[in-house]
Parts: sequence; structure tokens; C-alpha cells
Amino acid sequence: MITLVIGPRNGGKTTYLQEIFHSQGAGAWGFCSEKVMEDGQLKGYNLVNMRTSHTCPLARLASGPLPADFGQGGVYGRFVFADNGFRTAQQWLDTALENRAETFFMDELGQLELQGRGHAPLIEKAVSAGLNLYITIRDIHVKAAAERFGFGRYTPVFTPPPGK
Repeated sequence: MITLVIGPRNGGKTTYLQEIFHSQGAGAWGFCSEKVMEDGQLKGYNLVNMRTSHTCPLARLASGPLPADFGQGGVYGRFVFADNGFRTAQQWLDTALENRAETFFMDELGQLELQGRGHAPLIEKAVSAGLNLYITIRDIHVKAAAERFGFGRYTPVFTPPPGK
């Protein structure tokens, strides 16, 4: 079963995914992307393992400094992405599969993945493993993602309006 947590940019997808994750109990595995803020300004994103709280850098603004353990990958738009972040996410999925996980959470499927980059290999592996997947996605990417990754039938879950 694939559940897409759908909303606009800054629409609460990550927060809602975390709420769903915590309602699942001990059998849930996965990660979310946490904003890195400095003086009220977005500096990038870290991946957070929702099961262990382990974090690693995923993306930083191309115009700013990079953490020492960043392991620079490619530039996309205004961000530089860390290959180490994508590798770590893949390791988290592999660990979940080794532990016979049934449900995996992923934040988020975006333009990189639609181009076959970023978390695309992870998504393909999770789909082919038959995991119950919860994936955040912007509303404008749903159709392309369903076609690209062969989701077929999926359950759309829309983020609640602010204040609900």
C-alpha cells in the first residue's frame, strides 16, 4: 500500500508525516527532512531517522558554508545535496528491510526523484519490496510521481489546513 501525504510547499507535510509515524507503533521505520534554520533563515535540510533520531546533512544552500561531513553531491536549484545523506537514507531502508519492516516513511519525493536522482533508487527498492509506504510529496508532483514510480493505486492523504 502506498500512501502519499500531499500538500503545497511549507504546507505541513513533514509534521503530518511525523504524526502518522508516531501513531504506528514500534513497527514503523523511516526518515523525514528537517529544516536547518539560522537567525530565522532557511540554511538547508537534515535527514532525521524517525526511529532513532539520528541526523545527517542532506542539503544546504549553495551560497552558504557546508558542514565538514557533508560529502558534496550535486547542485539542484539553490541547494547543494549531500551524497552521504542519500547513502544514509538507503542504509536506513536496508536496515528496515533486514528487520522485516512492513511500513516505511519517507520525506520527500520531489524534482530530484522525478529525474531519477536523490531518493529515486530508495523509492524503487521500497516499492519492489512491497513495503507499506508513506511518502510526502508536493501536490504539483503527484501525477508525475505515480507514473514515474508505477504506483498504480495509492491512497492520497492531504495535510490538514493550518490550525486544524
